[in-house]
Amino acid sequence: MRQVDAPQPDPQTSAHPIGAGFVDALRDELKVFGRLSGPMLISQMSQMLMGTIDVVMAGRLSALDLAAVALGSSVLWPVFFLLVGPVLALGPVCAQLHGAKRYQKAGYTTRQGLMLAGVISLIGFLVLYNSHLLLGLFGVPEDTLAITADYLRAVSWSAWGLTFFTALRNYSEAANLTIPVSVLAASIALLNIPANYVFMYGKLGFPAMGAVGCGVATSLLCALLALIMLIIVVRLRYYKPHRLFRSWQRPDLSVMRELCQIGLPMGLSIFIEITIFSGAAILISTLGETVVAGHQIALNFAGITFMLPLAVGLGATVRIGNLIGAGQPLRAVFAARVAIGITMLIALMNFSVLYFLAEEIVALYGPPEAVAAIAVVLFVYAAAFQIPDGLQVCYVCILRGHKITMFTLWTMMVGYWFIGLPVGWILGMSDWWGPAQGAEGMWKGMIAGLIAVFLMLAVRLRMQTRRLLAAG
Repeated sequence: MRQVDAPQPDPQTSAHPIGAGFVDALRDELKVFGRLSGPMLISQMSQMLMGTIDVVMAGRLSALDLAAVALGSSVLWPVFFLLVGPVLALGPVCAQLHGAKRYQKAGYTTRQGLMLAGVISLIGFLVLYNSHLLLGLFGVPEDTLAITADYLRAVSWSAWGLTFFTALRNYSEAANLTIPVSVLAASIALLNIPANYVFMYGKLGFPAMGAVGCGVATSLLCALLALIMLIIVVRLRYYKPHRLFRSWQRPDLSVMRELCQIGLPMGLSIFIEITIFSGAAILISTLGETVVAGHQIALNFAGITFMLPLAVGLGATVRIGNLIGAGQPLRAVFAARVAIGITMLIALMNFSVLYFLAEEIVALYGPPEAVAAIAVVLFVYAAAFQIPDGLQVCYVCILRGHKITMFTLWTMMVGYWFIGLPVGWILGMSDWWGPAQGAEGMWKGMIAGLIAVFLMLAVRLRMQTRRLLAAG
């Protein structure tokens, strides 16, 4: 039987060994990270763009519609990441299988992941569809709750498309096939504008649904996203060696168990990371709308700049997984160091932009003078935020490439829940360590939590690096 070739030249087999020269090895790694992280950046920015479009278009309807979309989104994404972990695990697991040239095993594992995606989608749908019952316990005003409940029922259907797309995306990116994902994600993000327009304002014979129409558009686009991604995987020749749908087996509990063991900590880690920002926003909300608005501007721009180190980290997960699977531990160590170096340069660049151009950036948001003054002050902390935040996400993703996820979960729990939020509350809302510093104190707490997480992850990666060097 003829051996099936790789879908494309493997970067780990085409790259120079480190001994052939540092410059050549560095050049090769930079090319690989450019090929992986560039499209991943587009995919992440496209996801952020969809959310931004929803907020902007809902805000043009009314404050009530905007509140419903914002509140509904604050439920949608934590629920999604809390459940989707086993599907995210397809990234590091399939990356190692791809590096080992076990393409059909990667396809088999993905089939098992798709079965899990079906179960996760059902649970996510049921939770989102009924999540308004929980919101009612928090004293949300009745008019806001009514629209939010309808929005959540509409957007709950997106759980199916979003989960299956996430599974196929992680499988594709693990095989170094990142461009199809990025092109599709960007296209769907742009379609969000006309889709929202049709359903929110009642065009083409559809009734005007306001914020609920935004949820309908999201669900339809997520279904389209998953369907087109499925067609791409089935039809493009690059995916043929994996034989993803050549056969279908019964559930393999051992594979599903591995995906859950690796993936559940991944999803919970993201959920915990979301909670520190949500918790900070809730505490800051007691300081008045002007402070909240200034905080939101600083946090929004920090979220945009975060996409750069996140893309490098996602590329590192795939690259290091490929190299570990290929049995090249020394090269994996070198790739990790290159990723950290790139991330550090990006973090310093982001720091400089936020620190020296704070007033100009804030002016782009067009806020009132009082809001702008607060935002400019908080940009100093947002600038300092860049270095530990960028490095911690890079270290998290590198460890994922080694299938190390449980440690990162405990690290984030300690750093964010037991250091970040408590320190932020003490500095910002209490007089325990001097006069309450308000939003500035909360930002100091978040920075302290990030530094703690980064340091713990750095120690863990150093231990893993020593093991790989000894093995190499």
